Amino acid sequence: MKVCINSKYKNIAKKYFLNFYENKGYSFDKIYLYGATEELFNEKIVDIVIDVVCSGESAKKAGLEIYKPLYYSGIVIIGGENEKF
Repeated sequence: MKVCINSKYKNIAKKYFLNFYENKGYSFDKIYLYGATEELFNEKIVDIVIDVVCSGESAKKAGLEIYKPLYYSGIVIIGGENEKF
């Protein structure tokens, strides 16, 4: 199976997905990119994509669906003490 992984999330992908499935006997041809991961799916170069999804809209437009969330995170605004809203 071919997988495209956003390079920023290489360690998360390995920890929460690749190690688990490779230990069960699956093997992956890995392609690491800094963006445009969904394009490789659209061009039928890869079978799955591992990337960060905020709303999921761009994934849906690319014909992708979320199979398994690997890691949950919240988006926060951070700043100095003088920049409170």
